[in-house]
Amino acid sequence: MSLFQTLFIAAFLNLSVAIAQSIDVPKPEVEALAAEIFGDMSEATKGDAEQMKATLEAAQRDPASFLNSLSPAHREEIRRIASELSKDVGTP
Repeated sequence: MSLFQTLFIAAFLNLSVAIAQSIDVPKPEVEALAAEIFGDMSEATKGDAEQMKATLEAAQRDPASFLNSLSPAHREEIRRIASELSKDVGTP
């Protein structure tokens, strides 16, 4: 793994943790999910950092498509976390 790929992974995980902290989700839970999703992305792109960057940029523009591109297990885990969050803030 190149230094760029390592730094890219670190930035992705740091962003995931920052999001988790801002919405009061247990940090290890989000870290684990982010690491799994990033691992899948790395495998799908054969570790090509530019392709991974493009995937993340596309995800920012169209989060729904990115969500649909994830495995059913990862989508379900994201929905579970979102459901817990909505209970915490009192939304249906």
